[in-house]
Amino acid sequence: MLGKGEESIYGHKKEGSLAGMPTVYVALLNEGTVAWRPVPARHLGDSRYELLGIVPSQEEWQFSSGQTVECEMQVLSDSEALIAVRLVKED
Repeated sequence: MLGKGEESIYGHKKEGSLAGMPTVYVALLNEGTVAWRPVPARHLGDSRYELLGIVPSQEEWQFSSGQTVECEMQVLSDSEALIAVRLVKED
């Protein structure tokens, strides 16, 4: 989990974004504690985002790169962040 102001593997800070793209936080699975990965995403409208990041080989994400997720603003490390909360089913 990144602390405030720390850089991610994508080269952007926790409160920033990559090339103007939104940052969505995706839960990391099997970490033994609550952990999040900041992931660049493309806003598709409303609360829907397409995840664009690359999953590091040593991590397991709740949602995969390329999937469309619904997001909510939640408090994460004393500030609000965009959190991926559910997979959007394609019709």
